[in-house]
Amino acid sequence: RLDRDTSGLLVFAKDEETKLSLQENWEDAVLERRYTANFDGTALEWQSLPKGEDFNALNTQRITVHCSDGDLYL
Repeated sequence: RLDRDTSGLLVFAKDEETKLSLQENWEDAVLERRYTANFDGTALEWQSLPKGEDFNALNTQRITVHCSDGDLYL
C-alpha cells in the first residue's frame, strides 16, 4: 500500500521444524530490510524523502532513494 504507512512480509515454512526456527530466530535472521518501488518521473541521483504524512515531524521516518542506470534502489 502506498496510501498508508504499512509494510509486511509473508513467509511460509514447508515444515514445522522450519516454522519454529523462523519464529524463534526472526530478529537474528533479518539482517537487512530493502524495499523496491517504481515511479514515473525524474529522480535525483540521491534523494531523501519523508515516509508518512507529516513531513516536518522530527520522528518521521525517511527513505533514501538511489537511482543508477535506470534502476531504483531504496
